[in-house]
Amino acid sequence: MRRRRRARHLLAGVAAPLLGIVACGEAAPTAVTAAVEVEEAKPAEARPAAPARRPGATTGTDLGDEPARVVSSNGRIAAARPPAERWNCDERIGEAPAPETTLIKCRLSAPDRFFFMMVKDYVVPANEVRPPEGIVEKVLPVTYGKLYARHTIGRQEPVIFAGAAGVDVWIEAEHAKVGAVRKRERILTAGEHVLIVSAEGMPEVFDAETAAIDAWFDGVVFAALTEKE
Repeated sequence: MRRRRRARHLLAGVAAPLLGIVACGEAAPTAVTAAVEVEEAKPAEARPAAPARRPGATTGTDLGDEPARVVSSNGRIAAARPPAERWNCDERIGEAPAPETTLIKCRLSAPDRFFFMMVKDYVVPANEVRPPEGIVEKVLPVTYGKLYARHTIGRQEPVIFAGAAGVDVWIEAEHAKVGAVRKRERILTAGEHVLIVSAEGMPEVFDAETAAIDAWFDGVVFAALTEKE
């Protein structure tokens, strides 16, 4: 219990600057589809004020421009914030009885240069728990098959992050609306939590944002991993 309290304090201590909740139309992901996400390249739109939360709702919060870290309001995940003048960041939280999901996404603000980086923690039922390699082998092909017109899972590398063993994968894909996309995804697990770090965008933008991608992958903090210490 004392370890869990310490983990919550670790992330919650920098969460104060978060702004008010706003409505979000994205449904909470299922265990199969939650590993990845793609969206159309389009300018950011103003969000209306949100109604009161209800059980199972998915909500979003505009994370503003400060501080140097973006932190989810429930303290489950945090990430190093990209430069505010180039990026828009928000969070999305899906509550029970839907799959419990916490997501932070930062989008490149140029609408003609589709690219985003994301970190996600979602919970699966105990009977669906798989190791990272099992997710890459069994879950990703199904998920990518639904998202993309075609895809190729290329290079795979084992990784140790915050003491947890995981897998980094690189994907080349063709999306029906966005066109060609390039993706790097890190898959980690902690009990029933599946932990995802990813970056995705047009191949030329992806290649130009290598430094931002590396900083994003290196700067993530998952409460699910700190609770294991």
